[in-house]
Amino acid sequence: MFRPRYSRRARNSLANLWIDASPEERTQITRASYEIDQILKREANVAGESRIGKWRVLFVEPLGVVYYLEPDDQTVSVTRVWLIR
Repeated sequence: MFRPRYSRRARNSLANLWIDASPEERTQITRASYEIDQILKREANVAGESRIGKWRVLFVEPLGVVYYLEPDDQTVSVTRVWLIR
């Protein structure tokens, strides 16, 4: 099991996306955020798509996240969150 950790930038991005969203979009963002956390907790090492080096990207509509597995092989650092349009 992995521990997701969001950078300050990623947390702020997610919060701003939610604040700026309509009520329907807020529900979708909340659901996607929860699903992303669950996926990262279970299978961060293989979830999403690999990128150069240690980086991975995961999409759960309407969100996308960039993350990497820390050297301790237990912590997942999410560095970027954005809205898929």
